[in-house]
Amino acid sequence: MKRALLAAIVMAALPVAAFAQTCESPTSLHPQLGGTFTGTTCGGQSGIPLGGAVAAHPSVVYQFTYNNSEAGNITLTGAEREIVIAANCTSAPLTGVAPGGTLNLQGVPGITNGQNYLLIVTSDSGLPTTTPPRCGEFSWGYTALPVALQSFSVE
Repeated sequence: MKRALLAAIVMAALPVAAFAQTCESPTSLHPQLGGTFTGTTCGGQSGIPLGGAVAAHPSVVYQFTYNNSEAGNITLTGAEREIVIAANCTSAPLTGVAPGGTLNLQGVPGITNGQNYLLIVTSDSGLPTTTPPRCGEFSWGYTALPVALQSFSVE
């Protein structure tokens, strides 16, 4: 009993990136809620094909459903990290953003309202593959657009 409780406490304290966040089991999120997400790509999935633009370095995979009425900006921090938005792990990326850059989801070419997409945090694809592959900490923040007033009446 004590071991089970201790294990549950330890697991709850681990960062989200410590759990499998791969193409087969991405972490589901609703980025329209806004907030900051942190983790490490170390231990993530390597070699994601992305339509031939292989993410050779360890990567962390999130899944979200795009909602154009709530979309906002994603800002990434973390040395050598980049974010890629793709329909799935085998399709070509729709867009990406480098550290310090801002990505407006509403401006992503080909993104469709109500469809699922992947947000992949990886190391800069321009960096050479090393042994072990490059990995490290990251942080990305999502700022949702404010809610728009749809109708208003005074009685």
